[in-house]
Amino acid sequence: MRKNLIIENALTPAEQEQLLDWLDCGTYHQVRERLAKPRPDGFGLDVCMSTLERFLGRARAAEAPADHDEAVSQARVLAAQPPEPDLLESSVLGLIRQRFFQAALSNKVSPQELKHLCSILFKLKADARDERKLKVLEEKSASLVDNPSPGLPAEFEEALNLAYSDRK
Repeated sequence: MRKNLIIENALTPAEQEQLLDWLDCGTYHQVRERLAKPRPDGFGLDVCMSTLERFLGRARAAEAPADHDEAVSQARVLAAQPPEPDLLESSVLGLIRQRFFQAALSNKVSPQELKHLCSILFKLKADARDERKLKVLEEKSASLVDNPSPGLPAEFEEALNLAYSDRK
């Protein structure tokens, strides 16, 4: 039994998962207080902040290869499909959103990373909005070519044609 694995030696795997959930939702100080409470409110384990930090670091490091393997398998599935720009863009946007929300829920992410992810999302949303506006303008301009005076009653259109026919 290794002495520096205090939490891993004292808690069952299910309790370690519960502790990870607490760490995702609260600060180290809050989790440390809760962890020290007797059961059933806590686990009756009094540890220092650095022990919690090391535990979380080891747990996240253990999850990283699985997350990477899942991302690689998803990328391979996408790469095997015929190229669809919309599918790729929506997949990338989905991954960025997922990372943003994971970061926003975690109290271990720097404000710089949150700001960076947020700016990427806002830029993508602005680009999508600009594309929609451009599409609407293209549709309007195409309809104006087909019908140069949309919405005018036939009498007004005839009057305009009469008024400007001698200028042509």
